[in-house]
Amino acid sequence: SQYRTLKTLENNFSVPSEISKKTNMNPSQVSISLQKLKKCNLVMCLNDKSKNGRIYQATDLGVEVIRIIEKQTRDLKK
Repeated sequence: SQYRTLKTLENNFSVPSEISKKTNMNPSQVSISLQKLKKCNLVMCLNDKSKNGRIYQATDLGVEVIRIIEKQTRDLKK
């Protein structure tokens, strides 16, 4: 679920409710995923002080992690 959350944020920013819709994950799963990804510096919250409508974006490290995972997946399929 962290990968799906991170992948959703790869090229754009989004709020948890939109991530939930795009990934078919329930909002609590998305919230937990975002917390874990943020702790690892893979996503950042652009408006951290907001209580509602927090906007998240993948960090450069997060985008790099996606690329590594996708490359490994392609290599396994060869």
